[in-house]
Order: sequence, then structure tokens, then C-alpha cells
Amino acid sequence: MGSSKMVPYLNMFVFSNIGGVVADRLITKKILSVTKTRKLLNTIGFIIASFALIALPLFRTSDGAVFCSSIVLGFLALGRAGFAINPMDIAPRYAGILMGVSNTVGTLASIVGVGLTGQLLEASKSTHSDLTSAESWREESVSHLSDDFFFSLYINFNKRYRLEFGALEGKVEHGEAKIAAGALFPHDIIKRLNDRENDGGRVAELQWKRMVDDLLEKGKLHNCIAICDVSGSMSGEPMEVCVALALLLSELSEHPWNGQVITFSENPKLYKIEGGNLRSKTQFIRRMEAGYNTDFQKVFDLLLQVEIVGNLDKDKMIEKVFVFSDMEFDNARRPYGGCGG
Repeated sequence: MGSSKMVPYLNMFVFSNIGGVVADRLITKKILSVTKTRKLLNTIGFIIASFALIALPLFRTSDGAVFCSSIVLGFLALGRAGFAINPMDIAPRYAGILMGVSNTVGTLASIVGVGLTGQLLEASKSTHSDLTSAESWREESVSHLSDDFFFSLYINFNKRYRLEFGALEGKVEHGEAKIAAGALFPHDIIKRLNDRENDGGRVAELQWKRMVDDLLEKGKLHNCIAICDVSGSMSGEPMEVCVALALLLSELSEHPWNGQVITFSENPKLYKIEGGNLRSKTQFIRRMEAGYNTDFQKVFDLLLQVEIVGNLDKDKMIEKVFVFSDMEFDNARRPYGGCGG
């Protein structure tokens, strides 16, 4: 076979890069959600690789074996865009640790698989003298056993998972249990609000509450407020980050500034964030007035007016303003009235 042995691995390299590019395009262009993209590539990769493995015994030449092997390794590599990146989706901060643990567990399955394969081959020898024949891989009893086993395993796991997870959600909502949120960034939680396929965003609501409660235990933010840019240029992840940080800052702020945010617009306005849950609050922020620039002098005038009308003490006046935007400074005013670019 010579150098042809490298073809399947070269194909694997090519398809692994194609899978990454396709997944990024589907997600960034909002063609599919992250969940659907992972499932799509994982399904395509594994199904085609499975059919190629089934067809392998039909080929009698080395070229046919190389062809099938190339398809198998290529589409398995494509499928990696559906599962290998999962640690980054689930826990970005601890992706390395999660990858190490999952690979360790996966290795245990490989160890068991080698022994199981040996037993299957030994069993085949008792009924088929030629293991290279296509007929030796067409045992109806083995196929039926495999289907029943994996279907039963799926049904039992699915029932147990939904029952136990539903019970856990109920305990968390009633304060009887806690749900982890420390491994996620605020915008990671916001993204999961759109996970309607599984829990409709319930886990995201619980994770957000846990994160806010944990941060509040460390203390509130003193006299801070956020300017939130929800203009069209912020679409995609920048918008998620902006909305998440603005909402988080407002919920961590002390009275009287808690729950409030300022619009990024030519005539900035102060809004009290409305909504009874995380989804409604993020939707409210996204629908606020938006512009392509803001006037910081008007922001300060607005804050001063609020402080005067509210007759706020000096120690309650805003000291820090956080701006979440992808815009640059058009110009800035010097202390003595001059202008600089």
C-alpha cells in the first residue's frame, strides 16, 4: 500500500478543519443555534462514518479499503466539531480540566471495547472460517441484539435523566439545593436562555440567580452605573456581553442605582430595568433606545439632574460609569473648554 496509508489521516486533517469552519459560520451567521450546530455536525459525521465501516467488507482491493478508511476518518474528524468543543461551550474557564476528565473516562471505554471486540471475533470464528468475507459481518442475531441493547439503554437513561433533573430544578427553585454557575461568564448564561429544545432556559435562570447571590455575598457595588450600547453594530456575542454585564452591574449596585441603566444614544436616558425574570430583563435591555454615539456631558448632566431631583446625599452620587460598547471616541473636551481629537 505504501504511501497510500497516509491518505485517511490526510483526509482526517482536511475534514477536521472543514468542520471547524462550517460550525463557526453556522453559529456566527445565526443560521443555527450552538446546540443545533453541534448536533448536526456530530450526526452527519457519525452516520456517514458508520455506513463507510459497514461497506468496508464489500471491497476486496487495497484501494477500496483506503477509500473507505478515508471516508471513516474524514467524517469522524468532521464530527469532532460537534463534540470535541463541548468543554468550551459548557465551562470555558475549566475547559482543560473538563477535557482531561472526559478523555480519561473515554479511555476506559476504549479499554473495554478492545476486550469486547476480541470476544466478538472469537465467537465469529466458531461459525465462520473466513472473517474477511462480507457474510461474516451480516449476523442478524448480533444486529438485533445491538439495536435492542442501545435502544433500551437510551430509553432508561432518558427517563432517569429527566426525572432526576426535574427534581433537582424543583429543589433549586425552593432553595433546597444549589446549582453551579462559577465556571460560566455572565454572557454564557444569557445565551442559554434560548435553549428551548431542552429546558426552555430554566437552568439559565437558576445559574444567573446563583451567580448574583454569590457575588452579593462579597459585597455590593458602590455608586456605579452602566451605559449599554444595544445598537445594530453590537449584534452577536458583543450584544450578549453588553446586555449581561449591564444587567449584572445593575443588580449588584446599591440603592438608589440598583436595577438602572443608561442608554448609549445622542440623548441618553436613564431606564429602570423591567421584568420578573432573566429573560424579560434581557429583552427589556435589548429593546432600549439605541444610537451610534453618545454624549458623555449629557450623561453627567442627566445623573446630576437625577441626584438633584432625588435630593441624594453626596455619598450616594455616581462615582463610576461603565460603558459597554464597540464604538470609539469621536472627540473629548479638555478641562478648560478646549477640544481635542
